[in-house]
Amino acid sequence: MAARKAIQKAFGAFTVDVVPVLKDNFSYIITDAATNATAFVDVSEVAPLLQLVGPRPSWIAETQRSPSGPVVVLSTHKHWDHSGGNKDIIAKFPDVRIYGGEHEPVPHLTNALKHGETFHIGSLSVDVYHTPCHTAGHVLFHVFHPDARDDGAVFTGDTVFAGGIGAFFEGNSELMLKALELFAALPDSTSVFPGHDYTLNFLKFAATVTPKDDFINSQVAKYTAQKEAGEPSVPSTVADEKKQNVFVRVLDPAFRALLGKPDSIELMQHLYDTCP
Repeated sequence: MAARKAIQKAFGAFTVDVVPVLKDNFSYIITDAATNATAFVDVSEVAPLLQLVGPRPSWIAETQRSPSGPVVVLSTHKHWDHSGGNKDIIAKFPDVRIYGGEHEPVPHLTNALKHGETFHIGSLSVDVYHTPCHTAGHVLFHVFHPDARDDGAVFTGDTVFAGGIGAFFEGNSELMLKALELFAALPDSTSVFPGHDYTLNFLKFAATVTPKDDFINSQVAKYTAQKEAGEPSVPSTVADEKKQNVFVRVLDPAFRALLGKPDSIELMQHLYDTCP
């Protein structure tokens, strides 16, 4: 199997670098095309991020212009594999701003954000959604240009994965359903960037839930090929997740009827308990 590769996804107003770190984590680099403003998302290891951006003229220019803080950090939650590198960023850039949820003890947090709050990275808007369940203060970050909300990206940490969801460490099925309702209300075209590459395992589980689903079976084949090539399985889209993610599909009454479990909380718990 090939080594995990970094890729870049281009949007109309910004780019997102997908940076594999640790065993199966993703960190991300958001760069605003208009201003070169840069954000690191869910930093566990700083070196891979700096190695990627360091040679770029935009980063060099920003570092020269503002040597104490050419970057901001977005932390979806407190766990070390998503925010353990914040201390190293602070050491290198003492004036860096670190954004996270107001109910989450993110290391070195400087900007505590409320649900529904909006802040900016250069010309980009970032909407904040409080999604307690994996942790009590977990947030999602929805990034987009104000003139192109449909061409955006959501950074979901350990709440929503491609094909799955995060563990209920500090929540329950009801809280996860509320989080998924917020997620599913985003534009269908929104690109989804989660905190881990668990995609293939979740899709294999989905294939046992709906074994005759041709789309699910084709996705298993696609993600298998990507994994063998070392390619990241992200981004997916909100539209993809409404078709391939059995946990998101719990929101759909037709899916609940198909599985013979009309109660959404009961079905969510059943899927959570049976997913390996």
